[in-house]
Amino acid sequence: MEKKGVLVNDSLVDKFKKEIDIEIIKSKKAIYDLPEVKAYKEVNGEFNYNSPIQLIKLLTDFYKVELHKQTTKGSLCVDSEVLNELREQKVGIAEKILRMRELAKLKATYLDNIVSETDGRLRTEFSCIFTATGRLSSSHPNMQNFPKRDNAYIRQTIVAKAGHKFVSIDYGQIEARVLAMASHDKRFCEAIWNSYDVHREWAINAFRA
Repeated sequence: MEKKGVLVNDSLVDKFKKEIDIEIIKSKKAIYDLPEVKAYKEVNGEFNYNSPIQLIKLLTDFYKVELHKQTTKGSLCVDSEVLNELREQKVGIAEKILRMRELAKLKATYLDNIVSETDGRLRTEFSCIFTATGRLSSSHPNMQNFPKRDNAYIRQTIVAKAGHKFVSIDYGQIEARVLAMASHDKRFCEAIWNSYDVHREWAINAFRA
């Protein structure tokens, strides 16, 4: 899987990059059009939305927001958690900054420089030693993190070769099946063969407890 890689639809990659670039331009304009940002500019000069220091000053001086979360070094923090809380409080710029970060991540992580220049294939690195659970992990890029719900269109860039299809397969109750195979417990094995939903049973027992 690592050596062969997967095919990438270059035209879709280019299309999505252009669409994101357009949305980034629109989002920037929306930020700079905010009354608070205009007021900031009159006092402090151009506002850089990528600067945590300037964002903190904008929020505290012009939005009159009290920030409490701090970094490990003791300075105020404006990470995603803080911005999500401010978005719920209807602080206008919070949602726009979050969207800008989301767009930048989509472009940098899933669309820029992920395709081999030699043959146009995407190759990830798989490992089973880096996760605490021993499950398979993926890196450079992490294909397991390709958007599944929001921005799921990114997945359209990965395509099967002509005459083939991608198939999604899930190991149903794999842990329970392994236990049945290892234990040779007749009742347990019979229950597995008869589509016994062990996870549902465990959930019911946990709820009752």
